[in-house]
Amino acid sequence: MSKKGFVCLFMFLILSACTRGINQNQIGSKTQPSNRIPTVEELSAHYEQYHDYQSLVMLIPHLGLGLTRSDVEFLLGKPSYCPSPNQCYYLSNVYSRLACPYANPEINNNMCISPSGIQVSEEGSPITLIVLYALADTTTSISESGIDKLRSFDLMPTGE
Repeated sequence: MSKKGFVCLFMFLILSACTRGINQNQIGSKTQPSNRIPTVEELSAHYEQYHDYQSLVMLIPHLGLGLTRSDVEFLLGKPSYCPSPNQCYYLSNVYSRLACPYANPEINNNMCISPSGIQVSEEGSPITLIVLYALADTTTSISESGIDKLRSFDLMPTGE
């Protein structure tokens, strides 16, 4: 084969590899070549099992203001915790990395302790989907109703 033929063959192979359009379906730690996007059901099941950031982010476009709490929980599963009846947290496995912000911190068990005694994890805070509901029953502050409506949601680091 001539040098020109070899270069043409090499360029053809590179071009075909670049234009093949292989999509990587990287949910969790498994990487599987795929030409399809995971279904909402697959993403929901994966997030419920692994609480992974990628599945959580891919589910956010399926949230709509006004969805009932039951619909949100059908999509995302039970929340990691709810500090109040109208606010729930869905944690992910991704943390925002923080440096200890104090000039002379005491470091103890990977915790940065401020001069005033406030503890800050050096690992950072989990990236969390925070959902807020408009409560259907405003007469009680302890019950959570499946008909509460999604009022807002934000994806952000949370923690102390």
